[in-house]
Amino acid sequence: MERLPMTNPEVTIVVTSKRLVEEFKEIRNRDDKVKAGLGGPVVTKTGRFIGLNIDCDTKDNSTLILPWELLMERLVYFEKYSPNSTNYREYTLPKDLFSVVPPGHWNTVKYLTSMGYPEPPPLVLETGGKLCDKFEEDFGDLYGYKGLDYNLWCRGTEELVFSKLRTEVLRKLCRRVVLLTSYNGDMRSFACTGYIIKWHKKGTPVILTSASLIRSLNNEDTIDEKLKIAVFLPPNQHATGTLELYHLDYNIAVISVQKRMHCVQPENIFHEEKGRKKVVALGREVKDGLLMGTIGVVAKLPMDGPSKLNCKDLKLSTCKIKKAGIGGPLVNFIDGSYAGMNFYDGTTKTPYLPRHIIAKVLSATDLPSQIKGMSQPTNITNVSVKKRIWNRWPVPKPYWYHPLFDVSEPA
Repeated sequence: MERLPMTNPEVTIVVTSKRLVEEFKEIRNRDDKVKAGLGGPVVTKTGRFIGLNIDCDTKDNSTLILPWELLMERLVYFEKYSPNSTNYREYTLPKDLFSVVPPGHWNTVKYLTSMGYPEPPPLVLETGGKLCDKFEEDFGDLYGYKGLDYNLWCRGTEELVFSKLRTEVLRKLCRRVVLLTSYNGDMRSFACTGYIIKWHKKGTPVILTSASLIRSLNNEDTIDEKLKIAVFLPPNQHATGTLELYHLDYNIAVISVQKRMHCVQPENIFHEEKGRKKVVALGREVKDGLLMGTIGVVAKLPMDGPSKLNCKDLKLSTCKIKKAGIGGPLVNFIDGSYAGMNFYDGTTKTPYLPRHIIAKVLSATDLPSQIKGMSQPTNITNVSVKKRIWNRWPVPKPYWYHPLFDVSEPA
């Protein structure tokens, strides 16, 4: 162990015990407040990590740290760090270990787990690691709405999308693209984007999206009928969604809402539409429902690398989306008409299921809610068809990354 003066000019404690002590020294429960700084990283002014803050002595105004070298020895001893195994994508805590989260990070970890994310490996959160492949990652250009109380200039990329679209095209897309979130109790299961369409019978507005929204976390070949579905159409329309239909082989789901949504402009996708090369991939940001968009072209080029999506009917666009864009629409740049449903596999191109495939699958069935006596969601997957290999639709799992520990950088 090594004790450093709190006034050492060469050292900066990210969560300083000194500051906490001075702020709460007159408060009765000061010691509980000081605990929030324990476990925080100690770094030099150049950002070099030198150890962990494990104790502080208010009498001699000093901080006790565990140096990096000793920390490494203990991590190796407890088999929580190994140079030959630094991939956190599949990290799990050692057997019989419930948690390794320092007290100062409990609220953060509690929030992350409620969002369905894994707990961070040892030291990753404390030393500034980041969570990758999460639903909250933005893509492309961002478009707000009336009542939004912050500036969007600091977010998104430099790509200009919505200023290039015609006003009437942008207006109707804003009234068709929705945010969808599924919950298992209070824990989020999945978040993605949906598109409001007219059903081929009676013109009922329904939401078309990816079946990943309602797949079971334990078995992706089944759905979880206990999941609750929340629908958000900015700026202020919230509704509860009901699963009507799903096709697991094409990863399609149709959602209805329990209350009427106002000012929507559902699209009829059940007639032929001439495809165009220039397209826009759209999605909803999961926190505030901002519209996200990126421009590309329909591509004939192969994917950058091997994809885990093996559906042969998938096409590609050069649009680059993130996880929140799953289930969202790929639309024609000129008129905003629906071209297909986007999926995400972590590559620099976006796989999408073409419009005519989706229309063909859905036009052969009815909504259960429009059939007397039916209340359960209907699986419209044609299981009688003998296929050698069924389509797989894995979604990249969230994982923790830190350059000090992980050998592979995130995309």
